[in-house]
Amino acid sequence: MQSDVDDGTRPRQIFAMKYGLVVLITALLAGCAGTMLPGKLYALSDATQLKFAIETSRGHGKMTAQNPKTGETFAGEYTAILHGGGTTVTQASTFNPTQRVSPTNMPGQGFTATSYSPPTEATARGILIGDQGTSIQLYLNIQPGIRLRGTGKGIDNKGERYQVQF
Repeated sequence: MQSDVDDGTRPRQIFAMKYGLVVLITALLAGCAGTMLPGKLYALSDATQLKFAIETSRGHGKMTAQNPKTGETFAGEYTAILHGGGTTVTQASTFNPTQRVSPTNMPGQGFTATSYSPPTEATARGILIGDQGTSIQLYLNIQPGIRLRGTGKGIDNKGERYQVQF
């Protein structure tokens, strides 16, 4: 027979379920790390569309590009700084000096709840080095999420300007 009296395990069960959900989501997102996300890098002077890819990561990753017009192949890395989000810790107590002490209502009982909000955006800088001597410096704005998206601008060592989308 189930009792309506709380034996004090309910808050721990709720915490365990929330903790388990956070671990599951983190594991699923970690499984996405390291995947190359396709995009496009446009040379603005003549609208040449370079094949572009950026690695999904937690702040540092690889990039690749290829110029179909010149055949030049690029490889490089980027580093991002995450903005927004964070962790909040809340503590509450059930202590009430007017309540009677019983096995189900001990003075000073309470709980701590921790919540996490993921970053809302990231800014990044990266460089692509070509096998024919071209180097492109990129400035990226990234929107984290289930489907990572981003845009950016770049300039190479010859003065060519670029627009990137992924």
